Amino acid sequence: MSKIWISSETKETGLTSGEYTISLYEVLARVHGTKIVPQIDNIMSTIIKTLSTSVISFALHQACSKVVPAIARYGMDPTTPENKKRRIIHSLCKPLSDSLLSSQENLSSSAALCLKALVDSDNWRFASSELVNEVCQRVTVALEKPMQTNSHMGLVMSLAEHKGSVVEAYARLLIWSGIKILNIGASEGNSQKRLVAIQMVNFLMKCLDYKCILSELDYKCILSELDIEEMKKCEDDQMAFVKGATFEATQTAKRILMEKGSKVEKRSGQRSDSPVSQTMGSFSAYSTVINSPFSDSMLSEVNSNRTVSRRQ
Repeated sequence: MSKIWISSETKETGLTSGEYTISLYEVLARVHGTKIVPQIDNIMSTIIKTLSTSVISFALHQACSKVVPAIARYGMDPTTPENKKRRIIHSLCKPLSDSLLSSQENLSSSAALCLKALVDSDNWRFASSELVNEVCQRVTVALEKPMQTNSHMGLVMSLAEHKGSVVEAYARLLIWSGIKILNIGASEGNSQKRLVAIQMVNFLMKCLDYKCILSELDYKCILSELDIEEMKKCEDDQMAFVKGATFEATQTAKRILMEKGSKVEKRSGQRSDSPVSQTMGSFSAYSTVINSPFSDSMLSEVNSNRTVSRRQ
């Protein structure tokens, strides 16, 4: 009987059975409130399975990105203990976080989209630092892979906006991943990817504490890359927004350099290396980091740096 009912409903709404089922979870969360919590594991399992086996559509993306924050919203009330709120967010987030590193591009991209919706929701504030750190680690790794998408970069910007103190430990790698994606987008002729990559780089530079995330030489290298992008790659770009976004990011990098002060120039009389040679050598080193897998040792170094900065 239920199969016949779902089939008739999907014909009327134009949704596939997977899209309809996931949309139904949002209604159930709204109607049943906190009683939905014991079913979270089953619901998330269904969502992941649907994203893994279905043809990804805009309607499915919309359904998934709505149901996850809906459960976070209606699954809690003012009487819910803090530790239970953290567990609810963890139960919603963990399957999606695990899926960020999936070899299936559709699943990884959809998981990033759902996570972004959860991060942007009011109840993301109940996420533990450990959980946020895990999401940051995995999206950083995902951006190193060839299948990185706009959804992953959108997730990075949301994380930086809402949990910037945790993201700062990964900002340097994320920014250089953005520069790499910018260049890939240029070689592919993908203006949309380039636009989002530039926006991510600019957002991270603006949103996070520039004194902590990058050195002066980093900013000089970024500025060099953005100048090349603006002068050579954006002149005939079909998407006018790319050139505007590149100009804005360039201005952000220049402003930060001015605020940090040009230490290299002040010491230029004491050093034989020219700023140009230093920049080129540094950029070569960063390219090695960008093109290498994100190893456990690098993660340990990131976490160690964050611990030291907190103590200071």
